[in-house]
Amino acid sequence: MRKKKIKTILIGILGIIIPISMIILYHFDQKEIVIYQPQTIVKDQKAYLISITYPKTNLSKVDHKIMNYINQQTKILKSNITEFPYLINRSELNIDFEYSTFNQRYMNILLKTDYYDGEEQQNYYDLYSILYDLKQKQFLNILDFFSEQEKLFKKIQDSFQKEKGITISNLDSLSMIISNDQLIVYYPSDQLYSISIPLIELNLNLKITTEKKELDSKELQRVVSTIDPTKPVVAITFDDGPSEYTKEIIKTLKENDCNATFFVLGNKVEAYQDVIRESIKNGNEIGNHSYNHKWLSRLSEKEIMEQINKTQDILQQTVEYTPTHLRPTYGSVNQRIKNSTNLSITLWTIDTKDWKIKNIDRIVEKAMKDIEDGDIILMHDIFERSSEALKKLIPLLKEQGYQLVTISELEEVKLLRTKY
Repeated sequence: MRKKKIKTILIGILGIIIPISMIILYHFDQKEIVIYQPQTIVKDQKAYLISITYPKTNLSKVDHKIMNYINQQTKILKSNITEFPYLINRSELNIDFEYSTFNQRYMNILLKTDYYDGEEQQNYYDLYSILYDLKQKQFLNILDFFSEQEKLFKKIQDSFQKEKGITISNLDSLSMIISNDQLIVYYPSDQLYSISIPLIELNLNLKITTEKKELDSKELQRVVSTIDPTKPVVAITFDDGPSEYTKEIIKTLKENDCNATFFVLGNKVEAYQDVIRESIKNGNEIGNHSYNHKWLSRLSEKEIMEQINKTQDILQQTVEYTPTHLRPTYGSVNQRIKNSTNLSITLWTIDTKDWKIKNIDRIVEKAMKDIEDGDIILMHDIFERSSEALKKLIPLLKEQGYQLVTISELEEVKLLRTKY
C-alpha cells in the first residue's frame, strides 16, 4: 500500500466581528465593574435530568437571587419524584435565561424554567425577572418605567390576542425584559408564549438607550491540518460549552499542534463568540449541541428543529460558521431526531465521565483505557478539571502514535481508507 497524505481543506470564513465577549463590562462614576458569564449545570440521573444555564455576575446580591431561584426550582423537581421511572419517563428541569442592559445602568435578567413532569407527562413553566439599578445598587420593578400601566396592559393584551390568539387577564401573570429597543413580554400557560413591542410605541418614564453593536467584517483564516491516514487517529470532543475554561483548552490544543470538536449550546454562543472564533481559527471544529440542552428525545419534531436551527442560525449570524454535526443531548437518539435534521448525528465511543469524576488522573485513565484507532472521546469544557486532564491526556495519546483530529477529519480518514 502506497503511503498517502491528505490535507483537510479548510476554507477561509468571512466572520462578522461584534465587540462583545464572554465578559461584559460597564463602568460608572463609582468605578464599579460588572462581569457577566453564562454558566451551565447538567445532571443526568436515573430519576431526572437537569440542565441549567444562568448568568453569573460579580454582584453578590444579584447572584444570590439567581441561585436562590435555581435551588428552589431544583427542590421542586426532586420533591415530585416518587419512584424511579423508566428512562423515557424521567422528569426534566431546564432553566434558561435572557440577559440585557440599557442606559449603561440597568441590568435586566429573566430566568425561564421549563419543568417536565415525567409522571404526568406534562410541561410547567415558571419565570423569574430581575431588574437591577447598577448605579443606585438596588432592585427595581420593570413596571416602574411605564407611566400609564392601563394603556400598557391594553397594548400587551391586544398583541397577545392578535399574534398568539390568547387572552391575558392581568399584568401580574406576565414577565418582561427590555432588550434591543423592544419590550419582550412572556406569558406562561400550556406553553411559553412571548411577544415583542417596540419601545417607541410605549409611554416610558425615561428615555431608554441600548448599546448598538458595530459590525466589523474581517476574514477569519483557519489553520490547515495535515493528517496521515495510515496512522491511528482519535477525536476528542467537548460538550456543553463554551465556558470560562474553553479558552485554556484551545490554548492547550494549539500548543500541542492538534484539534478537537466543540459541541456548543446556542444560548452561550453570543457571549463566547470571541472564544468560538479563536477556536475556529486554530482549526477546531464546532458542532451543534442544541440551543439550551433540552432532552431532545422527548420533544416533537417541530421543537427539535427549533433547538437545532436556533443554534445553527446564531452561529451563522455571529461567526458565519455552519456546523455539519449534531450531538443530541444526553446522547439520546430516536427517529424524531433523525427526521428533524440533515446534520450528521455524532455520539462517542469513550466516556471519560468527567462530569462525575473530579480526579484529573482518573479522567485521563478513563480516556486511555481500551483506546483504539478511530475512537471518539467525550469530555466537557465546563469543568476546570477537564481542561487540566487534557494537558496530561494529549502527550499520552501522542506517545502511542495517535493523531488528534476533528470529527470531520476522522470521517475523512475513514472514507479515504475504504479506497485503499
